[in-house]
Amino acid sequence: MNLKSLYIILLTLTTIKLNSQCYKVEADFSGVDNSSYLAALEAAACQLRDSFPSVHQNDFKVYDFGFYSMNQYQQGGFKAVWDKVRSSVASQSQYFLLFGKITNNDGVYTEFWVDLVLPKNNSFTCIDLLSPNLRENL
Repeated sequence: MNLKSLYIILLTLTTIKLNSQCYKVEADFSGVDNSSYLAALEAAACQLRDSFPSVHQNDFKVYDFGFYSMNQYQQGGFKAVWDKVRSSVASQSQYFLLFGKITNNDGVYTEFWVDLVLPKNNSFTCIDLLSPNLRENL
């Protein structure tokens, strides 16, 4: 096997590995070490992704963001940061589940924000039927 063939095989395997990632930590400025949970979170995110119709599976990912406690004092506060994170996530995945964990003067992870973007087609009508305001309340 020549070097060029080995390079192509390694590049292909790396691409497959990168595309199979279901869970991504955008950033976590809380100072909490959650590394021991990453494998379980990745597995749960992949399980969620795999429950989607196959046509949407490659377009969905779960994201995690931990706010910096000082964000509350910056112009626009947590909301301004959240809007930037949401925009970044939306540029990476067409459909996503985004968790935001707020750390403030009251403690670490005192509040959680969630944003869910799902396809608006017949595959997800059951969500609209079971909880018509779910999309708006997240």
